[in-house]
Amino acid sequence: MQRYVYLFKEGSALMRPQLGLKGSRLSEMYRMGLPIPPGLVISPEACIKYAENNRTHISQVQEELREKLEILEKSLGQKFGQGPNPLIVSLRPGAEVQMPGIIKDIVNIGLNDNSVLGLAIKSENQLFAWNAYRQFVEDFSISAMNIHPNRFQAANNKILNARSLKNLRELAVDDIKQLIQDYFKIINRYTGRKFPQNPDEQLWLTMDSIYNAWKSPRAVGYRRMNDLTHIKGTGVTLQKMVFSTLNNNSGAGIAFTRNPLTGEKGLFGDFMMNISLDDLMSGRVTPKRLDMLKNNLPNIYEELETLSKRLETRFQDVQNIHFAIENGALHLLYSKNAKLAAEAEVKTGVDLVNETVSYTHL
Repeated sequence: MQRYVYLFKEGSALMRPQLGLKGSRLSEMYRMGLPIPPGLVISPEACIKYAENNRTHISQVQEELREKLEILEKSLGQKFGQGPNPLIVSLRPGAEVQMPGIIKDIVNIGLNDNSVLGLAIKSENQLFAWNAYRQFVEDFSISAMNIHPNRFQAANNKILNARSLKNLRELAVDDIKQLIQDYFKIINRYTGRKFPQNPDEQLWLTMDSIYNAWKSPRAVGYRRMNDLTHIKGTGVTLQKMVFSTLNNNSGAGIAFTRNPLTGEKGLFGDFMMNISLDDLMSGRVTPKRLDMLKNNLPNIYEELETLSKRLETRFQDVQNIHFAIENGALHLLYSKNAKLAAEAEVKTGVDLVNETVSYTHL
């Protein structure tokens, strides 16, 4: 019988066709015992069935996802989008091959008017919790409710100008609450609907947006241009959120196991404290060199070094690692084979063979 949803512990690197590249990699990292946020993978087959079923999720996918999500809830002692310690998740697309930036990730799914209160209490940081909710409402409404980003940008600029501020993260909690209410008015005005407070509805609408984006002219054009038309659907990974903006003891970074320009062995990359990975990668901020993490959080740097060597050995290639730090604890979000300059490609090819790591792509 066809299966559509797999917990990480049920997958492996050998299941790339069933799980997509990202889902199979994360499953393998879980099997290795690495500190990745727990989660599950929805097979690319579910995306194919969605298209075949007139853009509707088939009942088996819905039943399997609910069953696996309940197992995840029990293992974590949390309820999705509910209670004093709510489970908040991300959804990230991942086809059988890399398609960087074609379909947007959505984070903080499960936040609503009630769960944000639980997150604020659990985190002991109201400003963080309400800003996470604000960001989710904006991102979700753009991706899943098809509202133009300029609608929200206008609201953001209005309150920033009124407070003589430049950055939304400088707003006070009451201002963020007011801005969320402004967002709700925008949503109702341009869709005739209310922002969904039900976590399950948020989840399925986000799935809709990912699958619809897979069929968008931009995604179809990318696959045609890169000779990927044989790939018919994308997998989706659901993971427990790691909050890299929780406090000043949290952050995010990108690490290469070797210098991608020269091939020199050793960690190379960027990081910042109290920032999301998306913001770090946006180009709108000036990150710090990764070697400076050794001074800020030496234990985290040492752990990252150890884990990077294990990943390079397992996947038999130079790795590009995305990581987050939540309140002083390291979490690996993903690891993929790195793109290297020609000089680095030659050097690492020789070095990895000499180090008895076979240089073949998985």
